[in-house]
Amino acid sequence: MKVRYRMEGFSFYDYDNITIHLEKMAQKGWMLEKIWNGFWKYRKIQPQKLKFAVTYFWEASDENMQHTENQEIFLESCEQAGWRLCAEWMQMQIFYSEQENPIPIETDEAAKLDNIHLCMRQQYLKTNLFLLLIMSVLSFSSGVNLIKTPLSALTISSIFWGTVFTVAFLVYLLWTILGYWNWYRASKASVRSGGRCVTLTRWNHWVTKGLILLSFFAVVLAFVTIYPLSDRIYVMVRIGLFLFMVAICSWLRVWMKKRKVNQSLSTLVMVAVSVVCAAGILSWELGWEKSVWKEKLDPQPVDIYLSKDGIEWEVYDDQIPLRVEDMKEMEETVYSYKWTRKDESILAKCYAAAQRERGETNAPELYYQIVEVRLPVLYDLCLNGLQQDDWWVEDEEFFPIEDERWQADRVYRKYAVAGAEKTPLNEYLICWDRFLVRISLDWEPDSEDIKVIREKLSAPVLERKL
Repeated sequence: MKVRYRMEGFSFYDYDNITIHLEKMAQKGWMLEKIWNGFWKYRKIQPQKLKFAVTYFWEASDENMQHTENQEIFLESCEQAGWRLCAEWMQMQIFYSEQENPIPIETDEAAKLDNIHLCMRQQYLKTNLFLLLIMSVLSFSSGVNLIKTPLSALTISSIFWGTVFTVAFLVYLLWTILGYWNWYRASKASVRSGGRCVTLTRWNHWVTKGLILLSFFAVVLAFVTIYPLSDRIYVMVRIGLFLFMVAICSWLRVWMKKRKVNQSLSTLVMVAVSVVCAAGILSWELGWEKSVWKEKLDPQPVDIYLSKDGIEWEVYDDQIPLRVEDMKEMEETVYSYKWTRKDESILAKCYAAAQRERGETNAPELYYQIVEVRLPVLYDLCLNGLQQDDWWVEDEEFFPIEDERWQADRVYRKYAVAGAEKTPLNEYLICWDRFLVRISLDWEPDSEDIKVIREKLSAPVLERKL
């Protein structure tokens, strides 16, 4: 393998540890070639002892297709002193030298600190502060969702991992910004007393890298756990196409930069390529909605029922744990039985079953949700979430009741509330061990019905079936 890509966790201003790291990599036979979209590209070389130096040039930018005149003069002077340009990262310039004791590029610590601070304020801090604002808003939104709709926040894996990413990235940005401010203040005090800029400890590098990796894996898990499968494939392909577009544009930009293409022409080319790629992605999206693949991946109804109102209803024939027929003797009635694994995360998982009539016979129907709480500390939060799962319905509320027939830890019944009056409804929330069951019936269940429900949906039974 002649090329290696690594995601390094060095802070932009951590020049001391960057030089130490690159010198060790050179001794192992790897030379840094390019820093690109968060990854450091190394090429295979003969193991050798090299000296590295990191400087910051305020006129440099990833957006510039060509080096500025002052930058070219600076690079020429460095080359004459035995320093060769290795890679660039925004305003950071990384050099290496084969000399054992090369002439230092910078010797004035105060000027170096001022230069770093200028470069940080120009791009790095502005970008991070803007991202911090966005992540703060998203984190606040996630907190509100956890309070208002805790069931979705805890059981839908993609939402859970999306929240983990948001919080981890927010912590990373705070760590970066506050860490730099602390370093700048300490370095300023050190330089004033005749010392040099402060060297960051190695654990700063590992904390930064850990937060980046946590954010990365949270994003990956947020997408690979989307349910149903068709949505998961759609999102992953959509992201893949977008990343492909970014890769094409990045490669094209580097290619034009190497050939010193005019800035105006390069911008025109980039815009044209971006428009063509975006049009291609849009065409794929429109085609996916009508594709055979999407139809095969989605759960398909066994029939379509047309009501008297001209509305089409899908009919399913899934196996559900509890049916109306288990409690009532029914005449021949055509039902739709739908079983849905709504979603699951490492914290909890949720299922739903619906038995709806097909026709205008007013036959009794049944609907219930089952939540398995995997982390006991979240039990009450899931319980509250299940109670509020139809938050848009007003004047209805669950109240605890005493009913030993359910043989449950806790039982709640729903009531229609009108002032001081409460009218009981045929909807219950039963707590069996780590399982929560919310069930809605078209009739008030008697002791025999409750016995059947208990036999079909109690914790020992659900342990085996789910």
